[in-house]
Amino acid sequence: MHMMINSMKRRNEALQNECDTLAQGFDTISAQLTEAYALLQKYEPDYVDRKLNPNRPEAPVAAEPVVEETAEKTIN
Repeated sequence: MHMMINSMKRRNEALQNECDTLAQGFDTISAQLTEAYALLQKYEPDYVDRKLNPNRPEAPVAAEPVVEETAEKTIN
């Protein structure tokens, strides 16, 4: 019985260490994502706005000038 309890204690400690390692990893990833988001907001605010507000109407795009070409102009 004593060996079984010691084995469970070691297993519990190993699981706690693994959880601590995972928590540290999540903290690191969270900090990196926060930094990346701040940079994205700073340098690409339009992209961030489009992604956060996908249903907002797009700004009107300037129409390209229409080039009219007739047969007479082509022949001359």
